[in-house]
Amino acid sequence: MLRQNHCSCYVRARRLNVIIQPHLRFAYELLKWDEVLQQRRGEPLRRELEWATIAREIAAMNRPYARS
Repeated sequence: MLRQNHCSCYVRARRLNVIIQPHLRFAYELLKWDEVLQQRRGEPLRRELEWATIAREIAAMNRPYARS
């Protein structure tokens, strides 16, 4: 199963469009939802990326489109 961060990067890369970009709050909620699902399945909490890394990478992807 693809994790949230892989899914959003995959869709964005395939569309080649900055429009496919949820705001940071939505990305954070997906991260927390993934944790809830792991707990429900009785799995140990495992994160592929920490929130700070996700936020930094989203900012880096958006930098070329930001107004200077």
